[in-house]
Formats: sequence, structure tokens, C-alpha cells
Amino acid sequence: WIGRYLDHSVEQFHGSTLPAGNVRGTLPLTMKGNQVVVPSIQNLESYTFETDPRYPGDRQAQLDAFTAISGQNGASSYVDFIAESGLKAFESSEELQAAAAQYSTTVQYPGDPFGEALQLVAQILSGGLGTQVMHVSIGGFDTHASQDTAGTNHPGLLSAVDAVIKEFYYYLV
Repeated sequence: WIGRYLDHSVEQFHGSTLPAGNVRGTLPLTMKGNQVVVPSIQNLESYTFETDPRYPGDRQAQLDAFTAISGQNGASSYVDFIAESGLKAFESSEELQAAAAQYSTTVQYPGDPFGEALQLVAQILSGGLGTQVMHVSIGGFDTHASQDTAGTNHPGLLSAVDAVIKEFYYYLV
């Protein structure tokens, strides 16, 4: 349903480098649409165009070749869609890397995966890339049994979520 929202709001995101994103994990079905491609970003280091590491001095030539090939009109609308998606992913990764380099905060996020995910969201939002929707998840709530045992209890999970949301809120204000 979020993907459908993004599809219907595509004009609103015109020119936006990264209108939406998913942090960590596989893209949930709720984020899939037909017009807006939502990337799953594991971390900033991996959200980049990887060139052949055997030729580190040739990175710019490899990037130039990719953009030249992807900028050509293809033999079909499918080829054009793939080329356009590739170019958008490349552009968003470059802009996100530049924006993240400018990120600075005094907020201390917890070092757990959820805290790291919300810190990544803060970095993305601070970049001015037009991002409107981000998806982050935390597991462990669907235990059914042993909900009050150490390590899997709901009060402990909610305390962890509370700590991260508090720091994220401090960043936002």
C-alpha cells in the first residue's frame, strides 16, 4: 500500500533523488509499486556503484561507460526501464554518499541494529534528497510463547524501541 501511495504521488516526487527507501533486509511488499523503485539500503558503504576492484585507477572510466550505455535508447521499453532504473540507482547512491559525508549529530544512538538503522535514516533525511518515506523494522515481537522470558520479553523489546525512538526524536527536533 505504501508503494501504491508512492505511485500515485509520483508527480510530488518529480526530481527527488530518493523519494523512499528501506533500511536493512529485503524490501517489504508494502513498499513495492509500479512507478517508483524503492531501494533497500543495507548500509552506506554498500549502497554504491561497485567497480572492478582489480582496476581502482579506472573507476571513473567504468562509471562513464555505465552512464553512456545506460543513457542510450534501448530496443524496447523494458530495456529503457532497466537502464533508467540503473541510472537512478547510480545517481541516488552518489548523492546519498555526498549527503552522508556532511552528516553530523550529537545524538548517541544505541549500537544495536535498530539504532543503527534509525541513524542511517537520519543520515538520509539530513541529505536533502527529497526522501518522504523510509521503512525500518525490528523483529522479535511475534514470539507467541515465552513472552516473559529474558531476551524475548515484550517489555525488553519495547524498552529497546523506546531508547532508539527517543534519540531519533532528539535528532528530528
